[in-house]
Amino acid sequence: MFTTGVLGANAATHVSALESYIVESQISFAFGDLQCIQYNWARPTEDVWTSSTHFLHMSLGARPGVAQATYLDVDRPFCEKIGRVMFVPAERRVRSGSDSGRQRSLQCRFNPQFFEKILEGQPMWGDHTLAAALHLNSPEVEWFLWKLHEEMQHPVFAQQLMVQSLCDGMAVALVRALKLCQGEPSNRAG
Repeated sequence: MFTTGVLGANAATHVSALESYIVESQISFAFGDLQCIQYNWARPTEDVWTSSTHFLHMSLGARPGVAQATYLDVDRPFCEKIGRVMFVPAERRVRSGSDSGRQRSLQCRFNPQFFEKILEGQPMWGDHTLAAALHLNSPEVEWFLWKLHEEMQHPVFAQQLMVQSLCDGMAVALVRALKLCQGEPSNRAG
């Protein structure tokens, strides 16, 4: 899924969080998959990556130190602090880095058609939307992520149906939170 590269002159000391992880649980659904992952890394990380899918990531605890990301495929690259929840659209080139530490996360990968089934056309990924997605502040999206995490940790009757239903609801929550509806006015300042 990821293409990882090394930045800077200190390639010999580079440690990637994407190179060292344990998948605790996983489940697939019609438009993607979910994984509960534990990352461990001894030194600060810095990676350049591109995901072929939409990538949604929620830290299940405190992030170790400061984590930042920069989109490299925009006219004027900008750096943002990564929040508890981070969303990166498919095919975007990103540089991300973090302090050393340990982190448990829920990671969701969604096929590019994930939003097309509810939108009439392609999502609008402006710079403001891309920046906001790196530190997505949406209680509704977090609610869906926690419910999905619960389904993965404690599978019960009709788990697959519940996961698909929750992911469909999360698609709507993400469209609302990121204001991806074409023709819907969005509040912009600056």
